[in-house]
Amino acid sequence: MKRLFILSSLLLTQTLFATHLSIYDSGMALVEEEKSFHFDTQTETLLYEDIAQSILTDSIAVTLPKNINLQAINFQRSNLSLHTLAQAFIGKKVYYKNKSYKLTAINASDAFIQKDGPITPVNLRELSYPFVPKMLHSKNALLLKIKQSYKTEAKVKLRYLANKINFTTDYTLELNKKSAELTGWVSITNNTNKEFRDANVQLLAGDLHRVRKAVEHPVMYKTMTISNDAPVASTMPSHKSMQGYHLYTIPFKVNIKPQESNRIKLLKKKSIHYTKSFHLRASNPLYLMGERSMQATQSIAFKLADTALPKGIVRIYSQAQKEQPSLLLGEATIQNSAKNKAISLDIGKDFDTKLTQRLIKRKDTKTKLDAIIEYTLTNNADKAKSVTIAIPFTPRSDAKIITDEAYRYTKGNLATFTLTVEANSQKSFVAEFINKRR
Repeated sequence: MKRLFILSSLLLTQTLFATHLSIYDSGMALVEEEKSFHFDTQTETLLYEDIAQSILTDSIAVTLPKNINLQAINFQRSNLSLHTLAQAFIGKKVYYKNKSYKLTAINASDAFIQKDGPITPVNLRELSYPFVPKMLHSKNALLLKIKQSYKTEAKVKLRYLANKINFTTDYTLELNKKSAELTGWVSITNNTNKEFRDANVQLLAGDLHRVRKAVEHPVMYKTMTISNDAPVASTMPSHKSMQGYHLYTIPFKVNIKPQESNRIKLLKKKSIHYTKSFHLRASNPLYLMGERSMQATQSIAFKLADTALPKGIVRIYSQAQKEQPSLLLGEATIQNSAKNKAISLDIGKDFDTKLTQRLIKRKDTKTKLDAIIEYTLTNNADKAKSVTIAIPFTPRSDAKIITDEAYRYTKGNLATFTLTVEANSQKSFVAEFINKRR
């Protein structure tokens, strides 16, 4: 007799030995598992249960015991429900209030039962059944068709890609007067229907090329689990560069339930030297009319000599005075950043620093644009500030800037001026911009 081995509530025929998750920051994970099965000479099919519903079926790889060949794989979605269970017992014996009846028919919510008399309608939820048919299973499964089986107890290894598993990174940067402290966290989100128990987890940060990408829709998490609120260094994920990506290995096993997010500390760096700067992106001088004012943006810059940072949100905090609560100064995002890379974060507009651009004169002709602009920086703070003004102006051979103030070009087309403005004062300069009409 051909045998189909099933994991059900009545009989355990497969045992999970190991789960390994490699999670990518693109909404996908590589799942690797091992389960133990009993084979004999009559085994032709195996039901490998508890598969993520978001599986990419063309990524499935199965390793069977030696000399047992895999012929076909059929992905079967969970099909056990109140309705399908009742449907399987139409014309058969069921139980209602501990008495046996024949189930004659069903509809969306009711069952119709009979016992030596008239047919009685009852609610489907009130029926009981003697067993669960093998054709019904509560979890997604792979039906593996094999040949040339023999008697053995062996592991079956399974590997597949699944969508709807993701990790994101966020950071807190605490600013002190002389240095900063950076703490990084990863949030692993499981939006599949599968629970990963005691999983060994790796996180791979980088821009992974994929042939096609599924569009994921955000969901509300039911719960949030925080792992290791203040771990020591030895319990933080280890990090290494691998094939152009950055791999972070979590040193403890993780339970990731469906529709939950696990938050794990990634790194902690103290005594980080940082600099603060103020900058503005001015209007195009050749199209400025009248007068325009804008506030400066304040930025924080730092560099980590030995640490690569996955992309994520950075929240910057600082204390006004000791013994007082920290205040949020702003939020910024970073992309995947290699070690030794300078990281600059725009944290918000500076309340006390303003740039006023005023058109003094136009000297346009039919062949050229010519504008004379006055730039005035106002610093209402009690400390002097160095402020950078970037003015969009392409340095072509027929274009020129006439000014007494020093400048340089940055990013190819930004005439960049850096001025020091004393406390509670103003500083101005005039520049003439000449360019050929297009």
